[in-house]
Amino acid sequence: MFGRVAFYGFAFGSLSASMVLINFMNRLFMTRTFASVMPLIGNVLIIGFAVYLFVKSLMRQDVHEKLVQSSGKPVSLGKTLFGSLILALIAALCNIAAYSHIQNNQKEEFGLFKTMQTKAIYQAHNTSPEKVSTLDKKTQKTIQESLVFLDENLSVGSYARVELQMYLSIALIVTLLVYVANSKKQ
Repeated sequence: MFGRVAFYGFAFGSLSASMVLINFMNRLFMTRTFASVMPLIGNVLIIGFAVYLFVKSLMRQDVHEKLVQSSGKPVSLGKTLFGSLILALIAALCNIAAYSHIQNNQKEEFGLFKTMQTKAIYQAHNTSPEKVSTLDKKTQKTIQESLVFLDENLSVGSYARVELQMYLSIALIVTLLVYVANSKKQ
């Protein structure tokens, strides 16, 4: 089973990581269009499809083993869930590695992304970096806190937390849905 988990994890993880690279290398984050959302939606669909295919392959393997051996036990929910969560973990680690690569080696693209986010903070307060000193103390403090918060959120650790939570929750939901749907058919 580990070979299958690793195969699906690295195959779909590298596909998902390519979506992260496409988002940054093509600078899709610069505009607010449907094309800029596609890599994000694509990552959700990719991991969902990967887990679906993995669970279905386990179910098919289970049916084949029952036909060959009379003592074949049905695949358990625990085994299926554990395998799909490890698959999601491998795929998320591929995404985290791609983001880390972009942050450390593609400084121009990452700098543009950070600059765009910084401009959005100033635009939300209808000001610019040069005019911050003319604002009231509360707004200055809010802008300063937002800039610190932005730096924290753009770190690899913060990105890793979000990716791991997203991938593991998608894997959990899809595994349960496919397992329950498959058990109702039998």
